[in-house]
Amino acid sequence: MSDVFDDYRRELSEIEDKITRESVIGRWRRRLLIACLSASALALAVPLVGDVTALSVLAHLTDSTTATAVMRIATVAAVASVLGTAVALATRRWTAACGAFYCAGLSSVLDVFAIWSHNTLPDSRPPVTPALIVLWAWTVTTAILWGPVVAGRPLTTASRRQRPPP
Repeated sequence: MSDVFDDYRRELSEIEDKITRESVIGRWRRRLLIACLSASALALAVPLVGDVTALSVLAHLTDSTTATAVMRIATVAAVASVLGTAVALATRRWTAACGAFYCAGLSSVLDVFAIWSHNTLPDSRPPVTPALIVLWAWTVTTAILWGPVVAGRPLTTASRRQRPPP
């Protein structure tokens, strides 16, 4: 008789683990994340600095005087944030949401650093376009929107058993 209940417990535990791997985003947060994703993708398609687009930065089609190393790293992080958000919205997995959150947070810090370092260079370089500032604002918004999704993951009964009591 106990074998039957053990099977039920095992099945319920598997179902619970499957449910906790999924992320609960919500309708309004999903819409805002899709808007952030669209705006960030559009900002990556237009020139970020002078006539330099994100694609030309990633493909090393520009010389190093126009796009600095910080700009290249920030562009890679912004593309990772856009792709991570797209994957997390498509799969609804908590680990993908966590990756999108971390990529968006890293991208927001690196974008601010890229704007700051480009504007403080002594020689005459093309100015930062509003697209880079929009990209930074949308990555910050994306990180803020992913934060509660990542932090709101419910615990499974197995992880509750592993945690020490308070």
